[in-house]
Amino acid sequence: MLLAIPWVLAITVKILFADAADVVIAGRIFPQVKTVQLESNTTFFCQVNNASAIKDLVWIVNPNTTSRIYTGQVNESVASVTIENVTAPSVEVSCGLVGIVTLHLDVISFKTGYPPERPHNISCVYFYRRHFTCTWVAGRNARIPTHFSLVGSMPGGNPVMCTTETNVCTFHNKDQLGLEYGIQVIAENELGKAASPVIPMNTYRLVKLDAPTGLCLKPIFTESPSFLLSWTRSALDPEELSIKCTIRYKQLHGSHWKYQDDLQMGKEKEMSYNLTGLEAYTNYTASVRCIGNDGQVFWSDWSEDVTGRTSEQAPSHSVELWRVMTSRNNVRMVHLLWKERSYVKPSGITQGYIVEWFPEDGASAAQNATTRGNEMVLKIPDTAYILSVVYYTSAGPSPKATLRIPASDEKTHSLIHDIKLSAANETVVATWNTTDRRAQTFVVEWCRDSDINPCSNISFQHVENSSEWTADKGMFEPYRRYRISVYPIAQGKVEAPITTSFYAKEGAPLRGPHAKVQKVKKTEVTIEWDPIGQEDTNGFLTSFSIIYRPHDGAESIVIVSSDVYEYTLQPLMPKTLYTAYITASTSAGNTSGDHIQFSTLAYDNEDLGSIIGTVGTIVILLGTTVVVYAYKKEKIKHYFWPDVPDPANSSIEWSSDWVQAALLVNPEKLDGELHPADVQALHTEYINEKALLIGDAGRKPSYVLVEDSERRPSTEDSSLLHYAVTEIRQELLDSIPRLYSDSCSSLSSCASLMSSLGDVDSVTQETPQTQEIEDILTAVNPYLKNSVSARETVHPS
Repeated sequence: MLLAIPWVLAITVKILFADAADVVIAGRIFPQVKTVQLESNTTFFCQVNNASAIKDLVWIVNPNTTSRIYTGQVNESVASVTIENVTAPSVEVSCGLVGIVTLHLDVISFKTGYPPERPHNISCVYFYRRHFTCTWVAGRNARIPTHFSLVGSMPGGNPVMCTTETNVCTFHNKDQLGLEYGIQVIAENELGKAASPVIPMNTYRLVKLDAPTGLCLKPIFTESPSFLLSWTRSALDPEELSIKCTIRYKQLHGSHWKYQDDLQMGKEKEMSYNLTGLEAYTNYTASVRCIGNDGQVFWSDWSEDVTGRTSEQAPSHSVELWRVMTSRNNVRMVHLLWKERSYVKPSGITQGYIVEWFPEDGASAAQNATTRGNEMVLKIPDTAYILSVVYYTSAGPSPKATLRIPASDEKTHSLIHDIKLSAANETVVATWNTTDRRAQTFVVEWCRDSDINPCSNISFQHVENSSEWTADKGMFEPYRRYRISVYPIAQGKVEAPITTSFYAKEGAPLRGPHAKVQKVKKTEVTIEWDPIGQEDTNGFLTSFSIIYRPHDGAESIVIVSSDVYEYTLQPLMPKTLYTAYITASTSAGNTSGDHIQFSTLAYDNEDLGSIIGTVGTIVILLGTTVVVYAYKKEKIKHYFWPDVPDPANSSIEWSSDWVQAALLVNPEKLDGELHPADVQALHTEYINEKALLIGDAGRKPSYVLVEDSERRPSTEDSSLLHYAVTEIRQELLDSIPRLYSDSCSSLSSCASLMSSLGDVDSVTQETPQTQEIEDILTAVNPYLKNSVSARETVHPS
């Protein structure tokens, strides 16, 4: 069904466009071209067989890549189209009639391109007895197929020709050296034709020789390393042609060639040349090319390279010599190290090394040893020694390298300071300053530094007349610590070094610190962590960070220096769960350790101690009180609640004197006046009674108070007497105004009585211990104090 659709459409179009006479409309495009010049204007015509259909004619250009298209009508049956500036590589143009569908009457297709340009820069080469080859420049790309013809015309002879679509063409010519040719190149395509001018050429000048063969490079054993280079001219070269050659040579892995020009070979078949100014025991490569001497244009190609090595030579430089000194079983061991200088090329194969050593003050005792290695361990006494090393090849020994080993007790001096290291880009650079101009040679020593094997695999390098050392960063492992020491050598003596450490490349530590809690209190916690080993730091530690936070709380951070391994966090919240961890940092990053948890206390140990101490004190006091009360119950009771005698229930038998004295104070028995004698009697009797009572309570008195005024009491009795007298006096002072208020008829009589009472003090004033006893009694019983106060208040002035 689908295949039938085009046929149905074609039949329909024919029916629609047929006129009444059933004439079929047809058209033709002209001119019929296959190529059009690129970027030009071109015009096409379409002729139809029915003039009435011309009004429905349309043009279709595909692709429409031009700037403008013009259409027009030439006559009743011919229409035109002009395409400006054709740029597409190929174009399709059709004319047709417009109806329900477009009916294509005719279609043409063409390509675009350029006509050929004139060939120029023609160059020809004559390969003797083989062929004649020419090349040229064809000009711009025509974009359409273009053919070239090389025509070589000869005087009086038939021309030779070759054709090609490239810019190279060859025709054969075997034995005609010196033949004259007129050379012309012709280029042609569908848009045009172009020919170069005829250029005369002579095969004698254009002949190109073949490359020399049989090259041989042999070393010459002389004081200066050299080669003998020999070669043979090609068998295809014209024998009658005189030639000259050029040699080029270089070190095998070098990049720059050296040349020896104008080596006249003439018509000889072989030639040799001596190459000098070379380095000993070095591989070189060389090649040769030749050209005719009679105005020939072209050199031969370079021959194949030939390689050889110059002969050995005695070394011109000494080795770099160094030592590492240690002590083993009180014996000084010198580890001697040496190496050939890296910046000097070997002058031969090293056969071995000769080591010599002798005391500084005795060269006649010299010893020596031979080795093939680069180190030797010697037992050297404590005195100063001189060591030397030479190496030798088959051509001879090297200069001697010497080193002085100082005596064990010899002092060294600090001649350099301020060493600085930088590891930028691909190099490591060390710089330092020196305080002594005599130090012109320095030895840089470096080694891997670790906790397990400190400073192993020592390396060294000499630095001459410079305070800077540069090394390839690839010599050092990344993330590993190295120790670098710089030793100055002044007048053959090795002085004190300056040492520093560095990392060629730093990284974050391999592990974080392992932390643990040491002390926990109510508001503070002490955290400790272990140092990180050098193998795990990956760089210089710059700081530690303590990160901690309470449960469901915000984080806090404390930063401490890299030499701190213990820190107390404060203030914290009491009775709270915390999480903490330690982070170790280098300049390249940081790494965290394991998390730890701890809970602060509700009370500090000091708080518990205070509580326990207070409770203990209370318990001890209560216990003591209970024990004291159990044993001293009566005394304590009497102290706080003293017994007050009840006069009504008194069982005391009063003496007759006391009764008589008491009767004297009875107002009913008085004659109306109070006499001092009456009071004196009462006073005396009362004192006697009080003294007896006190003596019974504490101790027996030494006497009983009587009215004998001539007798003086002792010091002890005087104190007791003072107590009794004072109390009696106060009681009398309190009671007399009340008892004898009616008897004191006048102020003068009462004043006389009070004056007599005041004379009692004269008894106690005579005793020096009176005041002390009074104070003691007052402290024991406050009642006595009150009585004394009262006494002092009412004492007459």
